[in-house]
Amino acid sequence: MPINTERDEFYPAVAKNGNLYFTTIKEELESADDIFVSKWKNGAYKEPEILEGGVNTKGAEYNAFIAPDESYIIFGGWRRPNGLGSGDMYISENVDGKWSTAKNLGDKINSKYMEFCPFVNNGILYFTSRRSSVSSKENGFTSTKELISELNKYDNGSSRIYQVKLSD
Repeated sequence: MPINTERDEFYPAVAKNGNLYFTTIKEELESADDIFVSKWKNGAYKEPEILEGGVNTKGAEYNAFIAPDESYIIFGGWRRPNGLGSGDMYISENVDGKWSTAKNLGDKINSKYMEFCPFVNNGILYFTSRRSSVSSKENGFTSTKELISELNKYDNGSSRIYQVKLSD
């Protein structure tokens, strides 16, 4: 299979036709992580191709969710010029076989923290975020109980799963 290499290939997503989308790093490219597709033809995967068009940039693109019919792709992007945080979620549409310029999904989904690992089911976008509301007190915490209370908050900066209606 031409997909696995000595590098890291991760976060696979399979379209209805069998095409496999995944993230990898290739030294010969100027960018960090990029999204590739390996097309399923005649019972085998073909040599992976970098997604052309408006998906990959010199930053990092990762964790792609592909619509079953390949009409759109949602992915994480890091160090993109229109980013709101350390890593935002973007969407690109497949128009006549070409990927449109990716659009930031906005502040209803993205935060100043890292968003990643999108998945869509029944019109709901599920994703992971490292949002945090944990206080950073200048003089420290007054007790262990206070510190533990802050760390046990749902939005404590650890990765958590969030959901939003995709139409929103």
